[in-house]
Amino acid sequence: MSAFYAEDLAHIHDQGFGSFAQAATPFVLRTLASRATGNPVVVELGCGSGITATALVQKGYSVLGVDTSAAMLEFACKRAPGAELRQASVYDTELPECAAVLSIGECLGYAPESSSKREQLFALFPKLQRALASGGFLLFDLLTTDHARRVQPYQAFREGKGWTVVFEIVPDLEKQELIRRIISFRLVGEHYRRSTETHRIFLYETAEIIQGLRVSGFQVQVLEGYGTLRFREGHLGFLAEKL
Repeated sequence: MSAFYAEDLAHIHDQGFGSFAQAATPFVLRTLASRATGNPVVVELGCGSGITATALVQKGYSVLGVDTSAAMLEFACKRAPGAELRQASVYDTELPECAAVLSIGECLGYAPESSSKREQLFALFPKLQRALASGGFLLFDLLTTDHARRVQPYQAFREGKGWTVVFEIVPDLEKQELIRRIISFRLVGEHYRRSTETHRIFLYETAEIIQGLRVSGFQVQVLEGYGTLRFREGHLGFLAEKL
């Protein structure tokens, strides 16, 4: 994969697609406030442009944000200067003991490298469980195979001030993955610049996620949204509390 949220798409995502993180943040804050772990550290895997991290820092949490995209992290540095930010794979980075691990917006489903395997997610769960303090939790959302069953391939576009993005969505139930082909047009100076990216997202059966979390030492609650934010068909959240 030649690019993954490079400069233009990172800009477009921050400007036009940040509403999901913004809408999820109140639920994240309420969930954190309802637990007293005595640990102020929150790890965000796939922190993107720092929308959630900003709110966490403002509430007094110590935030470690991890993302593979350097362009996304540039936005996060400006938006959440109080957070520690790290460019790394969410699967390889070392984690501190923490009150919570968050991954908002399908981040754990992405396969940013051609060698990525679906199984790497299940190997990650025990690592996250060990990093959590007693009473801590893992909160994330993913696309499930139900999404591929219910959604046909389609094309669409979005536009905003100085940008347009055209995308093709191709779910593949047999391969248990979804492909997003993205063409971005961004106004730079007097001209529009064109860039392309192809994203591969793994799809999971709900039962296998629950099982993988349970055998890793979690008690699992399946979510159909983050508070008032409701997910679309085949998109589910998981609140996994350390046993």
